[in-house]
Amino acid sequence: MRFQHQFYSRFFSSATYLSTSSFVNTLTRLYLDGEGLNDFGFHALIACKNLNLLSISFCEDLTDISLSYVKMLTNLEHLHLRKGKEFTSEGLLELFELSNEDMGFFGKLRFLNLSECPSVNDNVVNRITKSCSKLQSLNLAWDWSITDVGFTLIIERLKELRFLDVTGMNSITSSALLYVPDLYLPNLRFLCVVQCPQFDETSLQMLQLRKKDLIIANYHCYYNTVTISGDEVSFGERCDSRYTCAVIDLLQQYQGFCCMSTLR
Repeated sequence: MRFQHQFYSRFFSSATYLSTSSFVNTLTRLYLDGEGLNDFGFHALIACKNLNLLSISFCEDLTDISLSYVKMLTNLEHLHLRKGKEFTSEGLLELFELSNEDMGFFGKLRFLNLSECPSVNDNVVNRITKSCSKLQSLNLAWDWSITDVGFTLIIERLKELRFLDVTGMNSITSSALLYVPDLYLPNLRFLCVVQCPQFDETSLQMLQLRKKDLIIANYHCYYNTVTISGDEVSFGERCDSRYTCAVIDLLQQYQGFCCMSTLR
């Protein structure tokens, strides 16, 4: 039955129910709203040993204690922990600390969303890009503590990245993108820089010219376009619903698109 493999819930009491449920050992995908979910309720999730996807939309009541439990879910490929305002940089560094004795979930993790987690800073990004070098999708939207130092680490280390969302990051610039895709991010298909005030449009246009299959959502959440006719090159942008639907239809064919912010 479908619910044996995938579970959606809004309430934290459902999380505690999971630990004694008949399908705890077969559950592979778990989506929680997170409302009312605290560290005690989160502890029940470690019984779900076969989870390969854990998505929590609101982690507002969770602390570093819950992060320590995440590390016990060693089969995770997808991890979405949004709005973790109580997570500290120390707790996040510990979560992504790679042990010589145990690879944990690092060998399998491919898709990561830590959007709106204010303690994600350059040090945390350094740890993530070292321990999770096989990431294909990364969302760090509204993580304002990240600067060009961390952004450069993402660009230079995550060679398999297809999706990158840095929405709302006001301390990063487009300078790190200069050698994409010639040296870095050859597989990048989608870049979201919505509400990133320090990205200059010319750099994004040149990036699009170098990598024509790259879809870029710019500051205004419009999609950059490039048209080449003979020796003439023209740049534009689209935001109509038809074009947006076409973009979504294209990108959702790939694993990892689920990590990205909602497109409009």
